[in-house]
Amino acid sequence: MRKGVSRRAAALAAAILLQITAALTLAAAAPLRLVVAPERNAFDLQRQYRPIVDFLAATTGLAVFLDVLPDYTSAADLFAARQADGGFIGGYAYLAARRRGVAEPLARPVWRSGRAACRGCIVVRRDSGIENVAAMRGKRLILTGPGCTTGYFFPFFYLVNSGVSTPQRYFSQIVLAGSHDAALWSVFTGESDVGAVKDVVLRRMQAAYPAVAGAIQVVARSSEIPSICFVAGPSMPDPLRDRLRFLLLEMDKVRQGREALALFGARRFVATVDADFDLLRRMLAEFAAQGVGLDRPLFGEGDDGS
Repeated sequence: MRKGVSRRAAALAAAILLQITAALTLAAAAPLRLVVAPERNAFDLQRQYRPIVDFLAATTGLAVFLDVLPDYTSAADLFAARQADGGFIGGYAYLAARRRGVAEPLARPVWRSGRAACRGCIVVRRDSGIENVAAMRGKRLILTGPGCTTGYFFPFFYLVNSGVSTPQRYFSQIVLAGSHDAALWSVFTGESDVGAVKDVVLRRMQAAYPAVAGAIQVVARSSEIPSICFVAGPSMPDPLRDRLRFLLLEMDKVRQGREALALFGARRFVATVDADFDLLRRMLAEFAAQGVGLDRPLFGEGDDGS
């Protein structure tokens, strides 16, 4: 048994080494331009994704550049204009790009928790006295930004399903933070009363800052949806798509890959297909059928300066 396992590991290692060898033929090719959703501040995101970027660069021979998107809605435009070849984006951003025929899902990470999914969380301070939607009336709400599944769409669905048809009239203030960590900090410091964040980011910040773990309480969670996904845009050639899919799915089988994954905060990558997003697709379709226009500001931002 042990001999069989070692042979499989050796075969996988040899396959990845072949990818590295083949990379020499791509050294003169155009660089690989990737983007990542602005879940947290740009410095932290660059630091987190750098090990994955470096691994892909080493195993393809390509120069790989990673840019943090300015918002959650611009990925589809960049892919369509061939200004980005692929990247790590969230569920709604993927579906928006898919509708335009400019994104194919390849893989998504399995985090240290063992999950390849995430949830949206509605958070408050433990000492706020806010335990339900009724207690949120007149409070200050902070979100991430339009196009963000967990930090924008989920809180809207949660509030509407709880009987709040016009959130902009229910809260005294609605602010767009731009990222999950900024929204969480705003609630932690008391600048906002209620916030919407992704559970993956929440756990990461609770681990890094014990005071956050002690002060923040989750009052609602969404259903699980696929975690941030690596997608290919139309400018990425099919052979490179296949190579990147292989490298991501098998990187946990070799030492260099495991080291990169550990620094990234994941166990491995798993294959991802369009059908994995059907639950989110049905949720969005349900609201569209009710006349909710998902392509407009849902919280009235811009109408009153918020």
